[in-house]
Amino acid sequence: MFIQIDDPSYEVMQQEAVGIDFGTTYSLVAYFDGKTSQVLKDEKGPLIIPTVLYENDGNINVCDNPHDVDDKSKMICSIKRLMHAANDPVFHGKPPIELACHIFKYLKNRASRLIENLTSCVISVPAYFQEPQRMAIKTAAEMAGWKVLRLINEPTAAAIAFGLDLKTQGTFLVYDLGGGTFDVSLLRLNKGVFHILGSGGDAHLGGDDIDHTILDYYGRPHTTANHLWARHIKQTMSSPLSIDVLKKISLPFIEKTISICEHVLQDAGMKAKDLDAIILVGGSTRLSFLTDMLKNTFHCSILNSISPDEAVAIGAAFQARNLTHVLLDVSPLSLGIEIHGGIVDKIIPRNSPIPISMAQNFTTAEAHHSQMILHIVQGEREFAKDCMSLGKFVMKNLPPMSQIQVTFQLDGDGLLHVEAVEKKTQQKIDIDIRPTFGLTHEDIKNYIYEGHQHGADDMEKRLLHQDLMNGSKLASYVTQALSDYGALLDQENRCHLEALLNQLQYHIDQQDRTSIHESIKALSVASQRLAEIQIEESIKKAKLDNF
Repeated sequence: MFIQIDDPSYEVMQQEAVGIDFGTTYSLVAYFDGKTSQVLKDEKGPLIIPTVLYENDGNINVCDNPHDVDDKSKMICSIKRLMHAANDPVFHGKPPIELACHIFKYLKNRASRLIENLTSCVISVPAYFQEPQRMAIKTAAEMAGWKVLRLINEPTAAAIAFGLDLKTQGTFLVYDLGGGTFDVSLLRLNKGVFHILGSGGDAHLGGDDIDHTILDYYGRPHTTANHLWARHIKQTMSSPLSIDVLKKISLPFIEKTISICEHVLQDAGMKAKDLDAIILVGGSTRLSFLTDMLKNTFHCSILNSISPDEAVAIGAAFQARNLTHVLLDVSPLSLGIEIHGGIVDKIIPRNSPIPISMAQNFTTAEAHHSQMILHIVQGEREFAKDCMSLGKFVMKNLPPMSQIQVTFQLDGDGLLHVEAVEKKTQQKIDIDIRPTFGLTHEDIKNYIYEGHQHGADDMEKRLLHQDLMNGSKLASYVTQALSDYGALLDQENRCHLEALLNQLQYHIDQQDRTSIHESIKALSVASQRLAEIQIEESIKKAKLDNF
């Protein structure tokens, strides 16, 4: 989650984006306006179209209603399955990438009439798609005039639709039973980041198989009209099909999907008890007894409150909103480390383009310190107590006067990797953090506004704090040096140093920054002779020790 605010009082026109579920059977467009997320609707109805094209007089058209096409040889379906051979001619000399472009162009034309400033989209893809297939889909959409902000894995999109990305952690199984395919993905959530632990499925197992079996059960031919009849009674349980009959017909297919789920868990070294929930995706998951079968097998919650046909598109729409209204490829808030005295040393400033990697060197506060606490913070204030704490870790057993290089790497997905290396021993420690986990758009704006509101006062306090620390260190050094070597100074010089020392201490007690700063400069200049004597005596001692 990212935002770019150059001036809190200045508003810029936002480009709008939608989520697209480019499906094997159907494709749909969803939009999140900041309050509600839904599939777009126009005068033709919901923007859910068959992923089907037909040829007419040499022209390729999107097929709004495949049942109206008499010559099925002029139709091509399941274009998504052909994306592995994106440039091979498959339909009237047209390659899949060009065919998919027709689908994306049709969606853009209809969606643009409903949303002003619509330019961009997030497109869902199967988790198992390889890079060539992903790039083919992205290219097809760009050819259609879309700016593709991101490709999102379908199971991740479904999880986002149910708000699981707002949780801290968890393990979820995405059960996606569509018309023609079954896909299952095992996700682990950690601090807002989803990791796919495993996936499986069957590209030739779906709701259509159940429809075929229903028709065979009743001895009805496999016509378009009968397929529509079978799908209707399957989903609504209307007469003449009883739930017992439907369960008997569907059971072999459902048992096969459950077996695939169990194998995915087994391959990942996990068991059913490790699952927090199962997410249902795909229209065929509307089978009334499916939820009970999954509960009885895996003994966990079933998430099905969102339409299974729309969950992936809605999740993609949420991501699209974040990428246009929150994420603008910059770090929204400064990231830094708390240093001695509670001051924040900013390593990655706000509005830095990402991905970015920046490093700084730090030393232990005192020569005898053997450990360093690295406190990572986020915000625009000058003191750590006023910023948001992201995490702490400790480096121990450090040599005297350690020099530690701290590197912040912020990637394009907003994950911060912090690495600290002690240069002498090469001791290393690192941590991964999601800086904006749990932050809303308004939270980020508030942090920025607070930084502007308190900026001058914070900076004055920071400068005072730094001068207080510098003054105290200088006073401590001069006091010790006078005690050790003051007798070697002439009386006038010694009295002058003592007077300046007392004056500095007085200004420190009064916390008068300007006076402290001037006293530091005066005492630094006046103590130069004392420093020279200290060096001379150290050299003499070293020679005697070596004699």
